[in-house]
Amino acid sequence: MAWRLGIDTGGTFTDVLALNSETDEWRTHKIWSRHDAPGSMLEEAFRSLGLQKSEIESITFGTTIVTNALIENRLSETALIATKGFKDTLWIGRQTRNHLYDMNAVPRPQPLVPMPLSFEVNERIGQDGNIEQVLLADEIRSVAKLLPPTCKAVGVVFLHAYKNNKNEVEAAAALVGNVEHISISSEISPEAREYERMAATVLNASLLPTVQKFLKSLVKAYDGEAFFLFHSAGGLIPINLAGKYPLTLAMSGPSAGVEAARSISSQLGKKDVVSLDMGGTTTDCCLIRDGVAQIVTQAKLGQHDVRQPMVAVETVGAGGGSIIDLRGDSLTVGPESAGASPGPACYGRGGTKPTLADAAAVLGYFGTADTLDRPVKIDIAAAQSAFRPLAEQLNLSIEEVAVGAIAIGNAIMSRAIKAITMDKGIDARNCSVIGFGGAGPMFVCPLAKSMGISSVIVPAFSSSLSALGCLTSASSLTRQQTVRINQKESEDGSIMRACMDLENILRDELLSFMPNEPRENVNVTRIALMRYAGQSYEIEVPLTDSNEDLTKAFTDAHNAHYGFVASDPWICEAVRITISVGQNSSLTIQNVDLDSNTVIPESTTCYFNNFGWKETRQVARDSLTAGTAVEGPVLILSQFSTVVVPPGCRAKVIEGQHIEIEVDYEQHN
Repeated sequence: MAWRLGIDTGGTFTDVLALNSETDEWRTHKIWSRHDAPGSMLEEAFRSLGLQKSEIESITFGTTIVTNALIENRLSETALIATKGFKDTLWIGRQTRNHLYDMNAVPRPQPLVPMPLSFEVNERIGQDGNIEQVLLADEIRSVAKLLPPTCKAVGVVFLHAYKNNKNEVEAAAALVGNVEHISISSEISPEAREYERMAATVLNASLLPTVQKFLKSLVKAYDGEAFFLFHSAGGLIPINLAGKYPLTLAMSGPSAGVEAARSISSQLGKKDVVSLDMGGTTTDCCLIRDGVAQIVTQAKLGQHDVRQPMVAVETVGAGGGSIIDLRGDSLTVGPESAGASPGPACYGRGGTKPTLADAAAVLGYFGTADTLDRPVKIDIAAAQSAFRPLAEQLNLSIEEVAVGAIAIGNAIMSRAIKAITMDKGIDARNCSVIGFGGAGPMFVCPLAKSMGISSVIVPAFSSSLSALGCLTSASSLTRQQTVRINQKESEDGSIMRACMDLENILRDELLSFMPNEPRENVNVTRIALMRYAGQSYEIEVPLTDSNEDLTKAFTDAHNAHYGFVASDPWICEAVRITISVGQNSSLTIQNVDLDSNTVIPESTTCYFNNFGWKETRQVARDSLTAGTAVEGPVLILSQFSTVVVPPGCRAKVIEGQHIEIEVDYEQHN
């Protein structure tokens, strides 16, 4: 019982990382993802590491099951029970239109809950939280009898339930035994903004059947007490709570990578960092400022509005498996992906369409080291065959098409980086990029160069960094609740009292599934969301006991955000509380055994844009000790990834066995 496992499931591969808490020994492996059989995949993960279930102390699992369900609209049939007069809120929605004057724009998608499954009941809570009309349980049971057998989930959303949830709780109690899956808004999104709260609640309900089936499969494979899922706000949640709040897993996998990148940025003293997680299907980017990953409370996944605290990840459909095609005379990359099956042509699993991974194979970026025991053998001939039809259509060489496809992929990824930096008033050129994921280290240098970014970090365990984030993060719950307290009202400490009420709820909920954790081990982070009266949006301010300090923090933040400060009194619209248990573990990798006997060919040839084919040095990553520097062109090879250092760049092994690459090193020296 000494091994702790972090597992991250991607579109193509699942990364598995294990740490022995007694000996500090690390083990890592990469297996093919099996989204249809998560329990079997988990058992395969144990076998790949040479571990028995009895040896495992804890597991943390990062998953894209909720992300994929939302994007692909694979959601269970769900009903809505609302306050009388409000059942059409989902249909009204918001007036936001992406193409205001386009008469041919695609019509707005239909709401998740159709009108025949939208019901109203007589109940009313005032905006002050007073009960104006008591809910009758018999009315709820009558509604339950109207539900068709195919409807397995219900979302209960009552007006102003964030102020007083008594009627919602009683409605849920009346539904027990009549409906299998129930979500109430005061637990899912206890905030004002009726549409967003309703959308989040019915989304959570619609995910319950799928996610609970998924979790049961995992528990069948491993039924240990310490089993966690990684949630969207950057922490671990017990598997039991994940089954109750599946919407918190909307950005499970990507947020684990961000959390690991955040820890590395703090370790290295980097101020502004962009995490770039390039996997098989997508690339996920997030801005980290002063060691803090940016958080959003509203996002759109697929066609769905998701109201939940989550890391501010910008996702684009450009990954190693992204399919390259011609549309008219234009070369395109993604968002369609070859996935794990059939996968890129070079993986030899039946794929025939060219992908970015095939482009890397054609250009020689996988290297020629067959002694590294990689999970796939790269078939360069198959990659060339996949590209040949495109090359003939464009009257170009295969290498030219591959280089062009990578440039297009980089352009797509650069848009994601610009969205989280330049669009927020931050100069991306002053940031470092932490490139990870299976494909990140291979493509990050030309991407950084195209954006004028001079510093790239490729972390230790770069191909499984999200799994490392799963392994080393603290257990936590994050929730945001509307309070609407103005500056004068706050003088009696009402904001802090509202925080304490929410803290106690979260503390009880988290520790109920962690009975061995002392209550004194709980850490609390408090954020106030504040605005001036009449403003539509709030800004985040660390919450303090002192009203004077809170006012100063708000005015400073408002001035930095908008460039001015008003003399008007402020309003605290909401508070966000994070309860965590335990401290994040150190990500310093100190006990990785170096194997200087790894034998690989000294060089190969690679094709680089503006240089053509060049002789390229090959080195094993585990042979590079701290302080070692190598100048490009060079391939730094390991079992699960390749770091491509183009001509003119220099790579150096730094603290924590991470690699820092100076882009355009020759130009600057």
